[in-house]
Amino acid sequence: MASGAPLLTWRQDAPLAAIAADRTALMERIERLPPMSHKRVELIARLKALTAEALRLETRTPAPPGREVS
Repeated sequence: MASGAPLLTWRQDAPLAAIAADRTALMERIERLPPMSHKRVELIARLKALTAEALRLETRTPAPPGREVS
């Protein structure tokens, strides 16, 4: 969460809320797949990328070149 008054940071916090919703949806999908399925591995990789992006946004540091999450 960003420092400062919450009403003044809603624009910066909106991407974090979207990522949190995407992460929740991914975790639910991963739970329903067999442990060794190819799709599960792909979703786990996407979950890790979203988690890294969320942490980057929370700390407000720029992403390294070539590591942006689309």
